[in-house]
Amino acid sequence: MALAPYNHEFIEVEVQDRVIGGTIIKQKAIFNRMDILQNQYTGAVNVTVWVRVNLFANVAGAYGDKLDGKGLSSYDITLTADNNSAVDPTTGAIKFIRFTETDEQWKTMLESKVEPLMLQGDFFEYLMNYAPVEIAPMLRNFIVQANSAPFNKFA
Repeated sequence: MALAPYNHEFIEVEVQDRVIGGTIIKQKAIFNRMDILQNQYTGAVNVTVWVRVNLFANVAGAYGDKLDGKGLSSYDITLTADNNSAVDPTTGAIKFIRFTETDEQWKTMLESKVEPLMLQGDFFEYLMNYAPVEIAPMLRNFIVQANSAPFNKFA
């Protein structure tokens, strides 16, 4: 039986431009790896996503050639989804982020909200167990959120 051909599709997202000394450099984040860890004692899920950010020439606001010269190199960013963020339970969109709150303060703050919320790690666990997930669109959305305020991971 012949092996079926397959065209590989990269998970790549255009992210914020980087400005270095007044020069605008275009950037794209490309998915590299994802790890899903479940705490063996609490059951809490932590998802870590690694992306590589490639740099491109800015040609009148459009992407030009990839930049790989001296002083210009691609770099890695790590994104984390865990229970230190609360999300919309239907879309996974991040609504609140825990910064310095204690466990009790975090729980009290979230319970005071009117809108439905779910902890982000719990949301990913739910997806793993009960929802048919298209991983590539989910990863693209996760990178897009990391590119937006208040995260601005690629700025």
